[in-house]
Amino acid sequence: AFVAASVLASKQEPPPPTPAPVPVEKRQDLSRVAVIAILLSGISGMVNVVAILQMGGTVAHHTGNSSHTGRLAGVDGTRFAVLMLAYFVGAGVTGFRKSNGENPLLGKASPALLGCAVAVAGGGLVHWASGNSLLALPVLAFSQGMHNGVTSKFSSMPLRTTHMTGTITDTGAACGAW
Repeated sequence: AFVAASVLASKQEPPPPTPAPVPVEKRQDLSRVAVIAILLSGISGMVNVVAILQMGGTVAHHTGNSSHTGRLAGVDGTRFAVLMLAYFVGAGVTGFRKSNGENPLLGKASPALLGCAVAVAGGGLVHWASGNSLLALPVLAFSQGMHNGVTSKFSSMPLRTTHMTGTITDTGAACGAW
């Protein structure tokens, strides 16, 4: 009887099925989604502008960095490739940690966005303490990869808050479908 009870106790019920995502235009909290998306995009934009103006490099979108990596290969392209790699690793962290893109919209804690904020502060501190942009920029790029990685996990549509090309594409397609 004990063996049968322990076998039954060890069998867990499967988790309930994940509900299908609600299209963004049908969400009850659409205005909250819009405000948070705008706020997160603004924050990312500020990080990117400060990186450009104070450190001479972009950390939130990488089309130009990709072009410069190829254009300056063998001369000075490595610094642009490092920024793309740091962004990639930041996004990879959110995938590895299975970060939930709904948390910021539901008023719940988002460890990934907290990590992003810590990385932004760390990049600023590195630049302030050393004046070395080549050390600070990858930390900021890492933070923006985390930032975009978590917001891209929003269930209704990816909120690519670090760059506008994907967001404009997704929004245009959603409006067209609507």
